[in-house]
Amino acid sequence: MLATILLPAGGLAYWGQRTLTDTERFVETVAPLATDEAIIEAVAETVTNALTTNVNLEAEVKGFLPPIAAPLAGPISSAIPTFVKQVTLKILNSPQFQQFWTRAAGSLQSAVIKALEGESTGPVSTSNGQVVLDTGDVIDQVKKVLASKGLTAIADRPTPPAADREIVLLNSDQLAQAQSIYKLTKPAATWLIVIVLLLFVGAIALARRRARMVAYVGVGILLGAGILRVGLAVAPDFISNSFIGTPFQAASIVFFNTLTSYLLTGTALFLIVGIVMVVSGWLFSGQKHAVALRAKAETLRTDSSKSTPPPPAPPAPPAAPSA
Repeated sequence: MLATILLPAGGLAYWGQRTLTDTERFVETVAPLATDEAIIEAVAETVTNALTTNVNLEAEVKGFLPPIAAPLAGPISSAIPTFVKQVTLKILNSPQFQQFWTRAAGSLQSAVIKALEGESTGPVSTSNGQVVLDTGDVIDQVKKVLASKGLTAIADRPTPPAADREIVLLNSDQLAQAQSIYKLTKPAATWLIVIVLLLFVGAIALARRRARMVAYVGVGILLGAGILRVGLAVAPDFISNSFIGTPFQAASIVFFNTLTSYLLTGTALFLIVGIVMVVSGWLFSGQKHAVALRAKAETLRTDSSKSTPPPPAPPAPPAAPSA
């Protein structure tokens, strides 16, 4: 019972230790985010809004149009946000950005840990009780391209303040929960899952009816893994609901699913192990139906061996010639 209760916490602690504190695993986990459509769309939307919101684009366009073309300022200015977003998407889909994201993932790992520990530095930080991703570097790249295209009115604008260029990855409530889980699991990460496995093994080793105990342990593993799996299934909806109506709704789910991908794989493995142990324990137990099934299998094996004709005898060697 104790091992079953501790299994979800042990799995969560081991995942947190392997995914968050192991730089190589973290880089491997978050690298695909650079090519994910939801993340790219969220970054592009944030950069576009940061550069075009609170700007009188029509007045800026009129400033470089001749008086005779002044009526065109409205249609031209309305098309500028779309153009800025296209430029941003082109940058985000370039191999250079993907390479930059991969290189930055190592620094991103230490920044996430600092955010969970309450510090606020780096590209991922805590701001107003939220975990945010700063898009300032992307904005600078977009401004350079806009300047080369002649849109100096936007390119020359100062980089927007942090609050206008950040993507929220975790809101305040989710950050508080993540920090609590991190602080709880950090000291236990290296030994809790080992203790859980030792408790299961000890229960089997000390049991008088080991086959039955194997089945019970399988049930315990299924219950513990099931609780963890239900939590992973419910969490994306909870996260999505907290970001409804924002550009971060889809991106927040992708971020969560990416970070927990190895935890989800481990949970599936536990479920498979649990099913195998339940079936094996029952099959080799003294239960009436299990005994009958084993006897039936033995009968079928015996009948099969009897019905198989014996192999033909080897031919007799030729008789030796008479003298």
